[in-house]
Amino acid sequence: MALGDGRIAPGAPGPGRHVHTHEDEGIYVVAGVLTVEVGDERHEVGPESFIWLPREVPHVFANLGHEEVWTLGLISSPGLTGMFQAGRVLRLPPRPSGPCGAAGHQPALRSPSGGGTTSALTAC
Repeated sequence: MALGDGRIAPGAPGPGRHVHTHEDEGIYVVAGVLTVEVGDERHEVGPESFIWLPREVPHVFANLGHEEVWTLGLISSPGLTGMFQAGRVLRLPPRPSGPCGAAGHQPALRSPSGGGTTSALTAC
């Protein structure tokens, strides 16, 4: 297991949408609100909340708010930290979504460049 903390500036992206094949990941939000997509579900994870990111499920997160987000991350395999640094995470294209602003549609996280892989995230 590995445990670490991180601070994400307002409007800052996290890693692009990706999947871990061998590791589970958990994020505890100490302060701020972190927007997280796990599979097809979107969550606004607020202070003193925890979200589980199971292996084999695509996920992405970003700070879409106006306040810094402070997180504590738990990874089931300490080797995963090196995988992020080396860029060996399998990146997936953004999940398909309807047009932004459509009635009853919750905006999805998307790449501001519209490219095939998500490198930075914004709200629609």
